[in-house]
Amino acid sequence: MQIVIDLHYFVNGMKSLQSGYFKVNERKFKINPDEEAARVALAWFKNVKREFIYEVDIYKVLYNQIDITEIVKLKELNS
Repeated sequence: MQIVIDLHYFVNGMKSLQSGYFKVNERKFKINPDEEAARVALAWFKNVKREFIYEVDIYKVLYNQIDITEIVKLKELNS
């Protein structure tokens, strides 16, 4: 199963957006879709951060137009 993730973030004070289709664990997604989408989004965000020498901050995270920003931010703090 695939979802669309929109990742809005700030890099060196400039707002950026990336979107993409990502596979999710279908069983986990059926149990808690927001949590599974946040797990995938955070993994992608960590890869995005590696591409920049500047600090990168999450502004907004959506999957299939559903806002999961706070979940992703909490996961990032706890990782």
